[in-house]
Amino acid sequence: MRHQINIPSLDDADGPSSSERYSFKRSAEILPDPEGPCSLEQNISDAAMKTQSDEYRDFSRVEIPPSSAWSGWGRLAKASSYIKSNGVSAFGAITYYDQLREADNYDVISGKLVAEWYTVGASLLGMAALVVTIFGFTPDGVFDLHECVVQFVAVCSVATGVGLAVDVMLLLKFSSASGSRFKILATGVYSSLVFFAITSRVPLLMLAVSVCSMALFLISMSWSICWQTALCISTLAATLLLVQYIIFSVRFVIGSIAHFQRQTIRLVHRLTQKLCDRYFGKCFAESGGGSIYRA
Repeated sequence: MRHQINIPSLDDADGPSSSERYSFKRSAEILPDPEGPCSLEQNISDAAMKTQSDEYRDFSRVEIPPSSAWSGWGRLAKASSYIKSNGVSAFGAITYYDQLREADNYDVISGKLVAEWYTVGASLLGMAALVVTIFGFTPDGVFDLHECVVQFVAVCSVATGVGLAVDVMLLLKFSSASGSRFKILATGVYSSLVFFAITSRVPLLMLAVSVCSMALFLISMSWSICWQTALCISTLAATLLLVQYIIFSVRFVIGSIAHFQRQTIRLVHRLTQKLCDRYFGKCFAESGGGSIYRA
């Protein structure tokens, strides 16, 4: 139900402008029933706001093309935010940073880290025993230890020693701490969990370096005795580990070759068509059969 509102005379000098009169006129036309849930003043205010938004609607649709400088800064900001987000995600994937930051109960994370340090420590002790055994070889032993092969053993021994030292330090500091105490110790000097997330993975990193060095040492020793066997086993293991990437690479190469072939055929077809239309005229089109080179 619509109601007409008697607008007062606007002839005096202090009256509203023409735009205001137009706003009040439209407000009076679209005004709802005053007996509704909203008051009359609220309805008039809402109608005036709607009229003002309608007046600027056409102007808001105008698209102003951004300048090259601003668009460049926008792309740079998007790239930096993408790198930042993916960098944080990668850091959280290789460390416990995301779990430490989002954890409500630090007892669970403390138990996981302590169990990991115990496992890594036992593995490093086994590597240390193996390194000591290798260094105990006599010059007239079964294997001839060359200088380049001994370098792998040296790297393995250094990584094992550093990993054991860091692992024992972390166990002494955090193994008997409660959840609240663990959080206080993990925040460190700068009240940040980033540094602890890095430090907590040092024993595992040293174990990885030690294992890789020992693997290279064993492969080098077996290569000096029977390189065919070492090559076959290494190739088989690498193929099984990288089989999905090998299949993806083969499919990508085949698809690229096929796409290049299709594009080359299309280019040759277009060039031939243009040359024939230029030098021989449109005799085939006039005969009703069209150009013989048209697809």
